[in-house]
Amino acid sequence: MKPFIAFPVAGILIFGLSACTAKTYPVTVNSAPALSAYANYEGKMPGYYALYVEAEKLKQVLKFTSYGCGAHNYPADAREAFKSSALQSLEHLIEHVEAVPQPIIRSELRARGYDGIILLEVEDMDVVMLTIPGLWNASALAGAKISVSMSVEGKEKRLLGGFVEGSDENQEEMERYCAKGEVAAGKAIEGAISKVLKRLTGMLSNMTDILKQESPPMDDINRSYGT
Repeated sequence: MKPFIAFPVAGILIFGLSACTAKTYPVTVNSAPALSAYANYEGKMPGYYALYVEAEKLKQVLKFTSYGCGAHNYPADAREAFKSSALQSLEHLIEHVEAVPQPIIRSELRARGYDGIILLEVEDMDVVMLTIPGLWNASALAGAKISVSMSVEGKEKRLLGGFVEGSDENQEEMERYCAKGEVAAGKAIEGAISKVLKRLTGMLSNMTDILKQESPPMDDINRSYGT
């Protein structure tokens, strides 16, 4: 544990870092696919699936919730990173996956050559940003949690459904005017994306027999996986 006297010094440093006109630091979120899940087949899961992703809730303006840096804005847009990560993750798991710009209704799947459509909807993204005092400098601690619902619609009825969450955190030493908070937030979001997709692909890989069209359909699982 750091000496108590370090905290007032760090508080002065945080004030010095942030005592300026409000600044905007765009948050960069890179693709973070989950590539560790494998189907119960020697190769990829057979089938030709469409993928539709609804990720509008991954666009937010983030702020620090603790003393020192609350005046600054950290806009984050993780929509494309999530869509790209989801597609890469499923391409690693399923024989043929194609992203589509709009959902496809069940009656059109057969005519368009699909065995089914995988629908992913981001229900929520919660990001908390805090300043952590240090002896000579302050750090930015960001924690991100992403919640996603999934359904797999077959040509006749729903094959699979569920809900998962993934969370991660990252800490970065800050520079002047609270810079590097955006780095901490971006890496935390990337980690949360990877973890939530790992859980989603894990669900799919454990249910490969259900996803065979000749198998009996399955009711929604409605399982919630913890962080």
